[in-house]
Amino acid sequence: MRRMWWVGMSCASVSYVRSDLKDTNSFAGRRALWTMSSSLSSFISLLMVHTPLQSAAKRQIAILKANGEIPDAISALVRYLDTSYNDPESWLELCSLYLLQRMYQQAAFCVEELLLLQGSNHVWHLKYAEILYTMGEVALALKEYCRVIELCEDHLRGMYGVQLCTSQLLKSTSTSSTVDLSDLNALATERILAVYGARGASDELKRVARRYLESA
Repeated sequence: MRRMWWVGMSCASVSYVRSDLKDTNSFAGRRALWTMSSSLSSFISLLMVHTPLQSAAKRQIAILKANGEIPDAISALVRYLDTSYNDPESWLELCSLYLLQRMYQQAAFCVEELLLLQGSNHVWHLKYAEILYTMGEVALALKEYCRVIELCEDHLRGMYGVQLCTSQLLKSTSTSSTVDLSDLNALATERILAVYGARGASDELKRVARRYLESA
Protein backbone atom coordinates (compact mmCIF):
# COMPACT_ATOMS: atom_id res chain seq x y z
CA MET A 1 0.00 0.00 0.00
CA ARG A 2 2.77 2.40 0.91
CA ARG A 3 4.58 1.69 -2.37
CA MET A 4 1.48 2.33 -4.47
CA TRP A 5 0.78 5.55 -2.51
CA TRP A 6 4.26 6.77 -3.45
CA VAL A 7 3.69 5.91 -7.11
CA GLY A 8 0.38 7.73 -7.01
CA MET A 9 2.02 10.82 -5.52
CA SER A 10 4.73 10.72 -8.25
CA CYS A 11 2.08 10.57 -10.97
CA ALA A 12 0.19 13.40 -9.29
CA SER A 13 3.30 15.57 -9.17
CA VAL A 14 3.82 15.02 -12.89
CA SER A 15 0.22 16.02 -13.61
CA TYR A 16 0.60 19.07 -11.39
CA VAL A 17 3.54 20.47 -13.33
CA ARG A 18 2.19 19.62 -16.77
CA SER A 19 0.43 22.96 -17.17
CA ASP A 20 3.67 24.84 -16.42
CA LEU A 21 5.52 23.04 -19.21
CA LYS A 22 3.87 25.16 -21.88
CA ASP A 23 6.48 27.89 -21.42
CA THR A 24 9.86 26.34 -20.61
CA ASN A 25 11.60 29.73 -20.79
CA SER A 26 9.75 31.08 -17.79
CA PHE A 27 10.76 30.44 -14.20
CA ALA A 28 7.66 28.29 -13.68
CA GLY A 29 8.46 26.32 -16.83
CA ARG A 30 12.05 25.64 -15.77
CA ARG A 31 10.86 24.64 -12.31
CA ALA A 32 8.32 22.28 -13.90
CA LEU A 33 11.02 20.64 -16.02
CA TRP A 34 13.23 20.17 -12.97
CA THR A 35 10.31 18.75 -10.96
CA MET A 36 9.39 16.27 -13.69
CA SER A 37 13.01 15.18 -14.13
CA SER A 38 13.36 14.74 -10.36
CA SER A 39 10.12 12.76 -10.17
CA LEU A 40 11.17 10.46 -13.01
CA SER A 41 14.56 9.86 -11.40
CA SER A 42 12.98 9.05 -8.03
CA PHE A 43 10.39 6.83 -9.71
CA ILE A 44 13.10 4.83 -11.51
CA SER A 45 15.03 4.44 -8.25
CA LEU A 46 11.91 3.03 -6.58
CA LEU A 47 11.32 0.58 -9.42
CA MET A 48 14.84 -0.84 -9.10
CA VAL A 49 14.19 -2.37 -5.68
CA HIS A 50 10.86 -4.06 -6.39
CA THR A 51 11.05 -7.21 -8.51
CA PRO A 52 7.43 -7.03 -9.80
CA LEU A 53 8.20 -3.59 -11.20
CA GLN A 54 11.45 -4.44 -12.96
CA SER A 55 9.80 -4.56 -16.38
CA ALA A 56 8.47 -1.06 -15.73
CA ALA A 57 11.99 0.06 -14.84
CA LYS A 58 13.22 -1.26 -18.18
CA ARG A 59 10.49 0.68 -19.95
CA GLN A 60 11.59 3.86 -18.23
CA ILE A 61 15.19 3.18 -19.31
CA ALA A 62 13.96 2.59 -22.86
CA ILE A 63 12.20 5.98 -22.75
CA LEU A 64 15.42 7.69 -21.71
CA LYS A 65 17.27 5.95 -24.55
CA ALA A 66 14.59 6.85 -27.10
CA ASN A 67 14.76 10.48 -26.00
CA GLY A 68 18.51 10.50 -26.64
CA GLU A 69 19.33 10.82 -22.94
CA ILE A 70 22.02 8.15 -23.13
CA PRO A 71 24.03 9.18 -20.02
CA ASP A 72 20.83 9.13 -17.94
CA ALA A 73 19.84 5.78 -19.43
CA ILE A 74 23.27 4.40 -18.52
CA SER A 75 22.97 5.66 -14.94
CA ALA A 76 19.50 4.18 -14.57
CA LEU A 77 20.60 0.85 -16.01
CA VAL A 78 23.63 0.70 -13.73
CA ARG A 79 21.32 1.22 -10.74
CA TYR A 80 19.02 -1.49 -12.04
CA LEU A 81 21.89 -3.98 -12.39
CA ASP A 82 23.01 -3.24 -8.83
CA THR A 83 19.90 -5.13 -7.71
CA SER A 84 19.39 -7.44 -10.72
CA TYR A 85 22.86 -8.73 -11.46
CA ASN A 86 21.75 -11.99 -13.14
CA ASP A 87 20.15 -10.29 -16.14
CA PRO A 88 22.14 -10.95 -19.34
CA GLU A 89 19.77 -8.88 -21.47
CA SER A 90 20.42 -5.79 -19.35
CA TRP A 91 24.20 -6.28 -19.36
CA LEU A 92 24.06 -6.51 -23.15
CA GLU A 93 21.96 -3.34 -23.34
CA LEU A 94 24.37 -1.51 -21.05
CA CYS A 95 27.24 -2.65 -23.27
CA SER A 96 25.45 -1.25 -26.32
CA LEU A 97 24.87 2.08 -24.58
CA TYR A 98 28.54 2.33 -23.63
CA LEU A 99 29.52 1.57 -27.23
CA LEU A 100 27.27 4.40 -28.41
CA GLN A 101 29.31 6.68 -26.14
CA ARG A 102 32.60 5.11 -27.33
CA MET A 103 33.30 4.00 -23.77
CA TYR A 104 35.01 0.79 -24.83
CA GLN A 105 36.58 -0.15 -21.51
CA GLN A 106 33.20 0.01 -19.75
CA ALA A 107 31.61 -1.94 -22.61
CA ALA A 108 34.27 -4.63 -22.24
CA PHE A 109 33.47 -4.87 -18.53
CA CYS A 110 29.82 -5.52 -19.37
CA VAL A 111 30.77 -8.39 -21.68
CA GLU A 112 33.05 -9.80 -18.98
CA GLU A 113 29.99 -9.94 -16.72
CA LEU A 114 28.11 -11.72 -19.48
CA LEU A 115 30.91 -14.26 -19.75
CA LEU A 116 30.69 -14.89 -16.00
CA LEU A 117 26.98 -15.59 -16.40
CA GLN A 118 27.13 -17.53 -19.68
CA GLY A 119 30.72 -18.49 -20.39
CA SER A 120 29.89 -21.04 -23.08
CA ASN A 121 28.03 -18.57 -25.29
CA HIS A 122 30.25 -17.96 -28.32
CA VAL A 123 28.38 -14.73 -29.15
CA TRP A 124 29.68 -13.07 -25.98
CA HIS A 125 33.25 -14.17 -26.76
CA LEU A 126 32.88 -12.73 -30.26
CA LYS A 127 31.62 -9.41 -28.93
CA TYR A 128 34.41 -9.30 -26.37
CA ALA A 129 37.00 -9.99 -29.08
CA GLU A 130 35.65 -7.21 -31.30
CA ILE A 131 35.71 -4.68 -28.46
CA LEU A 132 39.25 -5.71 -27.48
CA TYR A 133 40.39 -5.32 -31.09
CA THR A 134 38.83 -1.87 -31.25
CA MET A 135 40.72 -0.97 -28.06
CA GLY A 136 43.98 -2.06 -29.68
CA GLU A 137 44.33 -5.19 -27.51
CA VAL A 138 45.05 -7.37 -30.54
CA ALA A 139 46.76 -10.26 -28.70
CA LEU A 140 43.87 -10.58 -26.23
CA ALA A 141 41.37 -10.26 -29.07
CA LEU A 142 43.09 -13.14 -30.89
CA LYS A 143 42.59 -15.40 -27.85
CA GLU A 144 38.91 -14.58 -27.76
CA TYR A 145 38.50 -15.16 -31.50
CA CYS A 146 40.15 -18.56 -31.04
CA ARG A 147 37.70 -19.26 -28.23
CA VAL A 148 34.83 -18.45 -30.60
CA ILE A 149 36.08 -21.04 -33.09
CA GLU A 150 36.57 -23.56 -30.28
CA LEU A 151 32.94 -23.15 -29.25
CA CYS A 152 31.53 -22.82 -32.76
CA GLU A 153 33.57 -24.55 -35.44
CA ASP A 154 33.96 -22.76 -38.78
CA HIS A 155 32.44 -19.55 -37.44
CA LEU A 156 33.21 -17.10 -40.25
CA ARG A 157 33.42 -13.93 -38.19
CA GLY A 158 35.59 -15.76 -35.70
CA MET A 159 37.96 -16.94 -38.41
CA TYR A 160 38.07 -13.51 -40.02
CA GLY A 161 39.00 -12.18 -36.59
CA VAL A 162 41.81 -14.71 -36.23
CA GLN A 163 43.10 -13.86 -39.69
CA LEU A 164 42.94 -10.12 -39.03
CA CYS A 165 44.63 -10.33 -35.61
CA THR A 166 47.42 -12.60 -36.76
CA SER A 167 48.09 -10.35 -39.74
CA GLN A 168 48.40 -7.36 -37.41
CA LEU A 169 50.60 -9.20 -34.93
CA LEU A 170 52.91 -10.52 -37.65
CA LYS A 171 53.67 -6.93 -38.64
CA SER A 172 54.72 -5.96 -35.12
CA THR A 173 56.16 -9.17 -33.66
CA SER A 174 59.79 -10.16 -34.16
CA THR A 175 60.04 -13.19 -31.88
CA SER A 176 59.80 -16.93 -32.35
CA SER A 177 56.03 -16.68 -31.89
CA THR A 178 55.79 -15.45 -35.49
CA VAL A 179 55.96 -19.09 -36.60
CA ASP A 180 52.83 -19.96 -34.64
CA LEU A 181 51.12 -16.81 -35.82
CA SER A 182 51.94 -17.62 -39.45
CA ASP A 183 50.55 -21.13 -39.08
CA LEU A 184 47.39 -19.80 -37.42
CA ASN A 185 47.00 -17.16 -40.12
CA ALA A 186 47.35 -19.73 -42.90
CA LEU A 187 44.93 -22.11 -41.19
CA ALA A 188 42.31 -19.38 -40.76
CA THR A 189 42.69 -18.36 -44.40
CA GLU A 190 42.24 -21.90 -45.67
CA ARG A 191 39.25 -22.56 -43.42
CA ILE A 192 37.53 -19.37 -44.61
CA LEU A 193 38.01 -20.36 -48.23
CA ALA A 194 36.84 -23.90 -47.45
CA VAL A 195 33.64 -22.55 -45.87
CA TYR A 196 33.00 -20.40 -48.93
CA GLY A 197 33.53 -23.48 -51.11
CA ALA A 198 31.20 -25.61 -49.00
CA ARG A 199 28.51 -22.97 -49.30
CA GLY A 200 28.75 -22.94 -53.07
CA ALA A 201 30.54 -19.65 -53.53
CA SER A 202 31.62 -18.86 -57.08
CA ASP A 203 35.26 -19.20 -58.11
CA GLU A 204 35.43 -15.43 -58.62
CA LEU A 205 34.18 -14.77 -55.08
CA LYS A 206 36.72 -17.19 -53.65
CA ARG A 207 39.51 -15.46 -55.61
CA VAL A 208 38.41 -12.07 -54.27
CA ALA A 209 38.29 -13.48 -50.75
CA ARG A 210 41.78 -14.94 -51.09
CA ARG A 211 43.21 -11.65 -52.40
CA TYR A 212 41.65 -9.82 -49.47
CA LEU A 213 42.94 -12.32 -46.92
CA GLU A 214 46.44 -12.29 -48.35
CA SER A 215 46.58 -8.49 -48.31
CA ALA A 216 45.25 -8.11 -44.74
